[in-house]
Amino acid sequence: MRARGAGLLLPALLLAALAACASPAAAPEPPDDASIVYCTASDRVNALVDAAVALGVAARAAGAPDRLVAGGKTLTVAEWRAARPGDFARACAGLVGARSPAPGGGGPGALGTLLTTLITTLLPVLLGAALTIAGGELRVRADQRAQDGMLLRKAMTDFATAFTQYVEESASDSPPARSPVPPYRAELNACLVRMQVRHPRRPEPRRLIEELAALEELPRARWSAGDKSALRDGLLARLRALQVEVEKVAASPRPWARPWRRGGER
Repeated sequence: MRARGAGLLLPALLLAALAACASPAAAPEPPDDASIVYCTASDRVNALVDAAVALGVAARAAGAPDRLVAGGKTLTVAEWRAARPGDFARACAGLVGARSPAPGGGGPGALGTLLTTLITTLLPVLLGAALTIAGGELRVRADQRAQDGMLLRKAMTDFATAFTQYVEESASDSPPARSPVPPYRAELNACLVRMQVRHPRRPEPRRLIEELAALEELPRARWSAGDKSALRDGLLARLRALQVEVEKVAASPRPWARPWRRGGER
């Protein structure tokens, strides 16, 4: 849902940026020094008068191409600028915009304005959205790893309890009629298989599954024919080794961290 919201947000922001670029200004900006020098130069006065006439802010004075009529008075460009600064700003801006290049290399233009608006408006929003999505994904993965570790640790504890009980009773004078281990072995095996599916390129799940399968309950005949004490100690030692390896996996801050690889591989 978050990705869908970001997809809808981008077109809306693009439209807003285009609207901002297309909206006309409420009033003309006062011309800067370079524009004033450009518009009032002696060889451009006539062009400035032409621009004022074209924009409808003044009329041309009869017989005087460098003068104009505004408010019923015939004025020089300097007088007109002082009397009608807003009209002068419009005409000067029109003259500057119509010439290429404009004074000082010209302004950014429509494309430059659009790009500037997009960068200043969209970039922070998109960056914030990307960080939010990435942070959410990291939290989901961290929660998943914590949940997997908790389930694996519980399954290992339950299996170890049942297996230890079985071994101790088998080594006693009253061996159990049947083993209580299989359901707990199946749960631990399911946790390891789930991690193998989620991390198929890591060797640890498969190795632990194989070690779990090898740690089997011995038949009653084997207990009767062998040294019960030695059999018990050997099985419990292998159980403890399996517990150590499983705990390393369950406690890892990252799935299958490289330091667990055999031989110190990186």
